Amino acid sequence: MTRSAMESLDRHFTLPIMLYGSECWVINKADVQRIDAVDQWCLRRILDIRWHDFVSNADIHLHYQPATTLIHH
Repeated sequence: MTRSAMESLDRHFTLPIMLYGSECWVINKADVQRIDAVDQWCLRRILDIRWHDFVSNADIHLHYQPATTLIHH
């Protein structure tokens, strides 16, 4: 599977699946941090970035900018 296809799948499925039914939840700061952590983990897997590459989350978001964000800080 190509990287662009995996990025598209992440953009369209990962967060919506994680947030399914969230309109019924009270999402607090800890929940947002957990969701962001899972999202970062998925992006790092898709982009083939290992922990020893020392790439910051900000650098990842510069490279990969999702079309929409479901969580607003």
